[in-house]
Amino acid sequence: MLAHLHDHRDDPATAITHLRAVLEREPSHEAARKLLAKVERERRVETGFKPRNDATLRVKYAATGDREARRVIVAHLETAAERVGRLLGHTPQQRTTVVALRARRVP
Repeated sequence: MLAHLHDHRDDPATAITHLRAVLEREPSHEAARKLLAKVERERRVETGFKPRNDATLRVKYAATGDREARRVIVAHLETAAERVGRLLGHTPQQRTTVVALRARRVP
């Protein structure tokens, strides 16, 4: 449960510590093994990313990316979040996390 909580709170290092402790005691714990693989995979992908937080969004992006592109993307995400909130009549109590990966150009 603690590993799920830390994963949900975007604290992969602590989640990994808890999961490894579970697997040390119970090596065949399949749910812990799957969650550990997921958290480690996400951590590798997000290595070198920087977060940008505001009241409703947490956007993670590559530190080397284009600042103007990030600004435009974040502005669009904020507008979309407001629009969806109005349409649904509900605004989440917690921040929504968005991971902006670098797109590859299709030839």
